[in-house]
Amino acid sequence: MSVQLQLCTPEQLVTDEKVVKVLLPVPEGTLTVIEDKAPTSLMLTLGLVATMDSNNKIIKRWFISGGFADVANNVCKVAADKVVDLDKVNLSQLEQDTAEDNFYQSISQYLKAFG
Repeated sequence: MSVQLQLCTPEQLVTDEKVVKVLLPVPEGTLTVIEDKAPTSLMLTLGLVATMDSNNKIIKRWFISGGFADVANNVCKVAADKVVDLDKVNLSQLEQDTAEDNFYQSISQYLKAFG
């Protein structure tokens, strides 16, 4: 069981990997993409994109500025203007950036709440 996650910004391909599940931030809450999901196109909101294993444990996390996702044929393509890998973020640098940008304020708040 797997879904191919392709996460990109206008500048780069952030990840292209097979995963069991993908969590996407949608206006209604969070959408879980699993194998053989019906084809769909989605608008994404500011929030968390995550990959999960078969035990529903989060494996990797990214914070996105919003964007779009297309899901078809077990491929989940996510395009966002800004993507931050939450497992590689430097919280002290992030807090310096928060004064200038609401996106970074949201990441800082998320990390303080959920780690």
